[in-house]
Amino acid sequence: MSVNAAAVLSIENPPAVILGAAHGYTLSGDQAYINAELEVLDAARAESSEWALQLWAAELPYEGDAPAGVKVAELPLGSLRGGIEHVLTTNGYAFARPPAGSREQVMRLILVSGTDGHFDHIHDVARYPRPERFLLPCLLDNVGYRFTDDAVELTIGEIRNPREPDNLSGTLALELWALPEPYAGGDFAGVALAGVMLDAIPGQGQRRDLCLVAQTKPVPPGRWSLVLMLREWTCAGYVTRDYVNFSQPYVREIQPDHIPAGTVAEPVVETAPVGDVVGDVVSELAVEDVAEPVLEAAPVVDVVAEPVLQAAQAKSAPKKRQKQVKPTPQPVAVNTASEAELTAIKGIDKKVAQAIIAKRPFATLDELLQVKGIGNKRLDRLRSCLIV
Repeated sequence: MSVNAAAVLSIENPPAVILGAAHGYTLSGDQAYINAELEVLDAARAESSEWALQLWAAELPYEGDAPAGVKVAELPLGSLRGGIEHVLTTNGYAFARPPAGSREQVMRLILVSGTDGHFDHIHDVARYPRPERFLLPCLLDNVGYRFTDDAVELTIGEIRNPREPDNLSGTLALELWALPEPYAGGDFAGVALAGVMLDAIPGQGQRRDLCLVAQTKPVPPGRWSLVLMLREWTCAGYVTRDYVNFSQPYVREIQPDHIPAGTVAEPVVETAPVGDVVGDVVSELAVEDVAEPVLEAAPVVDVVAEPVLQAAQAKSAPKKRQKQVKPTPQPVAVNTASEAELTAIKGIDKKVAQAIIAKRPFATLDELLQVKGIGNKRLDRLRSCLIV
């Protein structure tokens, strides 16, 4: 399923504000730094609306100026005040959620307006010539599933963290979902069937030959596309990093009230060698974590997977597991947080938390660079988790 954002957002003609000559973005982990000069053409419209800069990604090949794909980051700007032909300079950090998978993506910066935080009017679009390939935890080799009476067996050839050696992943989860359509790397809505929690993987590390068993939720009647997702815990909750669509649809008919004696259900089995993911990215309008209550998983067991299941082609895609969906964490106030609250943030250990408390108060987050153990790189990763 693919939805073009242009079908949802209206293009303003003439625009009230346009992008200036200077604009760009930088991605670092789960942070996006966005900057742009804005030229005001209609001062009244600029001041009466709310504005935002949005960074979008769409799979190659992609042509045209209409925004499509996955919204990676959004930087709210509020109302814009300035006379006609007045140039405003804007910049800031925003949480980044790259599209799942490892394909190259065309990046676009979109200037939008709206009200009450809902931006539905496009005023300008800038396309960047260099595509991005995001380094995300990924699934490799054969993956598969096998249903038994009340459980599902998941087999994975390899899970890899391709990031730098010092870049530990967040806690990982494998989740098996039933969706109305094959998953395409963006937001989704469906039925969570099963899930398994996994430990974090260090950069350049991997886990191989996994055979995991989890209790499963009954599949509702209907025709479903099953997808296994690999998800990672971030400051904004769990985010899908990779996935595998299984080519064979799963069909469950309404069961009769009476089942003849001696009828035995055969286990459902399917595998998918990791290959190219099929389909366009799904629109921002679907709800990413429209999940059913999370299922409790059986203990994770690392064993060499035996060749069970019939083959089917797809790309490095994530496994789906019913994980414990945690509420999206709110930024922590660095000047009032306790040591326990600070150490709960990924990237802050006990010594760093104690050093932060000793140096308080801070006027800006940049002053955290004075704390021993916090450099520019670590601070960039912490910006979305902290406030002054």
